[in-house]
Amino acid sequence: MEGTTLVIVGALWNGLGIAVGATLGLVARRGVAVGFQQQAERLLGLVVGWIGLQMTAQYPNPPVLLVSLVIGGWLGSLLNIQGWIAATVQRWTSRIRGDLAGPFLNATLLFNVGALALVGAIQAGTTGHAPLLKTKALLDGTTAALLAATAGPGVLGSAVPTAAYEGIISELASPLQRILIPTSLHALDAIGGLMIVGISANLLAGREWVKVADLLPGLVLAPLLAWVAAGLGVHL
Repeated sequence: MEGTTLVIVGALWNGLGIAVGATLGLVARRGVAVGFQQQAERLLGLVVGWIGLQMTAQYPNPPVLLVSLVIGGWLGSLLNIQGWIAATVQRWTSRIRGDLAGPFLNATLLFNVGALALVGAIQAGTTGHAPLLKTKALLDGTTAALLAATAGPGVLGSAVPTAAYEGIISELASPLQRILIPTSLHALDAIGGLMIVGISANLLAGREWVKVADLLPGLVLAPLLAWVAAGLGVHL
């Protein structure tokens, strides 16, 4: 039970961040300026970028990350992961209407279909630490406040499925901590950091400048390449 609590604590923080943010947004519903949303996104982009760089800076084998991103991005573009996610969100949001159902589904999809939810949950499961999900709690909390101020109380309910989804992913990833060698875990953390930098770039640019979801196959390739390199005694 103690191990389970440890790996899902990041998911619980994320759910709490959304709930607090949405509540504050509902309380201050009439006082949120429209232009503040863009400024808030840029400020969050700076913080998220700094965290991603911290995760990546100490990794000693940059070619592993480069190869993983290039091949992973190529595979992701062939599979059209980013396009599939966008189409899925569009399809579901077009079906749901209502004062509560629409904002609830929109917020739930927004908080869960991105790379940060997956990378953060995997990090929590494989390392027992959740700096990414705690950062995501700040990001999602701010977003939830802005959404709730304009869309209403349906946003508040998205805290529950978000915490559940990330908690399940963290639990499923937990056995990898006993399987992967430290070098592979380090590579997984570093490639995740680079994807977080991509999310930061998108926040700062105000558009999908980097198709981060298409890079998700790199999460598999980086630890695999690091494991092969370590087994062969090769420093790429």
